[in-house]
Amino acid sequence: MIAANNSGVWNEAGAAFEFFIAPAYYQTRWFQASCVAAFLALLFGLYQLRLRQVARQFNMRLEARVGERTRIARDFHDTTLQNFLGVLMKFSAVTHLIPERPDVQTKLEGICEQARQAIAEGRDAVQGLRSSTVVTNDLARAISTLGEELAAAQTARIAPSFA
Repeated sequence: MIAANNSGVWNEAGAAFEFFIAPAYYQTRWFQASCVAAFLALLFGLYQLRLRQVARQFNMRLEARVGERTRIARDFHDTTLQNFLGVLMKFSAVTHLIPERPDVQTKLEGICEQARQAIAEGRDAVQGLRSSTVVTNDLARAISTLGEELAAAQTARIAPSFA
């Protein structure tokens, strides 16, 4: 720095004075690092939110499926199988009413045996409906199967219809 006095004479040697201007808060490294950390935390929070949404959708679809399977099993058990049992009892009663006709009695006993097999198969079907979708209860396989079904449903919904 050089200066002049009141007479207009200038200082030839000059004087030096060092000073620093501190950077603004938004120019500091810690502020930039905290912005990056906040952005990463926001991304992680959004990821967690999406993960919860997908899990909620998965659980809702799973509950709907289990509810529907249980309803079908209940209806099948309470109506069809019970009616079948009633018919089987009537056939059994008829076989005892006609002991003098062994050929008819043999045919009715065959029909009764077929009805018993049909009832057993129906009970197995009801048990299958009430059990898990995956026999081994392999959660990973169940999730991947559901994911494939959801992807197929999504693809079918997105694909244009040319019909």
